[in-house]
Amino acid sequence: MLDPETGEPYRPCRPHPSRAVCHVDTCGYADTVDGRLSTAGRRALMKHLEAGREPEPTPPGHCDCRRCRDRGRDPLTPAEIDAVQHHLTDRLAVLFLLSYAVYDGCEICPHCGELFAVFADRVDTRGLIASGGCPYHGQHAGSPLGLGDSDG
Repeated sequence: MLDPETGEPYRPCRPHPSRAVCHVDTCGYADTVDGRLSTAGRRALMKHLEAGREPEPTPPGHCDCRRCRDRGRDPLTPAEIDAVQHHLTDRLAVLFLLSYAVYDGCEICPHCGELFAVFADRVDTRGLIASGGCPYHGQHAGSPLGLGDSDG
């Protein structure tokens, strides 16, 4: 079975839509033919995953030992980063690059057992990732960024 968007073999590990496309030709969200935006998004995510996160500062009056501080997030290994990149769609890479998708950790893929990145919508763009649409020219015209408030 072939992926209808890419023509490549279908992978249940990759969500649809795969590409960052918009009906407006000059849109800053629509990726170029050579994938410049998605490549930049993948690099940005890789840099984020390699860096880990420093522990949070200890509030005044609390013990400052490492055990009592937030332990942070360890950097991912090169093999784990490759697995995450394998699961990452071009669309999510572009949304991450443009700060519309917030990295929310990793989970194990139920299809292949490798890691995949979990992303959340920004608070002001709820429903964007699931909609499959453009953050600037979405299907809900008239609302900020073309997005509607799905909660009413």
